[in-house]
Amino acid sequence: MISEAEKEQFRVQKEILFTAIRERFKVLPTISALAATLLVVATFNSELIPITDFVKIILAILLSIIPVSLFGYLWELKKAEDKAVKWFEQYGKLDKRSYFEYALAYLPWIVFCILSLIIVSIIVLIFVN
Repeated sequence: MISEAEKEQFRVQKEILFTAIRERFKVLPTISALAATLLVVATFNSELIPITDFVKIILAILLSIIPVSLFGYLWELKKAEDKAVKWFEQYGKLDKRSYFEYALAYLPWIVFCILSLIIVSIIVLIFVN
């Protein structure tokens, strides 16, 4: 029999799991907005800001912050989800995910990797041209 304290902990852990899953998918619109911002940056008019080496360095730093921060955000969400899943496996019943659900769980990571590759390519192009 589960005590009241364990039931309350189960409820809290369930809410943490669902929050982690919802937050992971909140990242996708942010990634889309960042991708649109990259498009604007890539099409800057050189008459607005003269493209000096200093401007290139600043732009490269700002662009590199995007994947670093997204990685940290996704990593923290994954840790919270793993902790909640571990608790469910130990104290509660956890339904096994379908292959589609399992693959869909990695969609934010896939989009993150694609965006990161695009950002690295843009940074390289900034210094090559």
